Amino acid sequence: MASIPPPTLGPLAPPPRLMMGPGPSNCDSRVYAAMSLPQVGHMDGAFIKIVDEIKAALRYVWHGISLRGGRRGNRVVESG
Repeated sequence: MASIPPPTLGPLAPPPRLMMGPGPSNCDSRVYAAMSLPQVGHMDGAFIKIVDEIKAALRYVWHGISLRGGRRGNRVVESG
């Protein structure tokens, strides 16, 4: 039997498209940049800092309305 050589594949580089349908839609380039960053766990100090910054920004937008809730999202586990 003759062996078949493997195909040579180049990098995947689809052309840019503007998706206007009900399915997948285009994301802003900042979203793609953020998705390429390393992940941060919900118990990480960096994550808590980010959540605190978001809460401060939302308080500014909502004119000081209190935002209730824990920092880490696992209040049930920590309370019990």
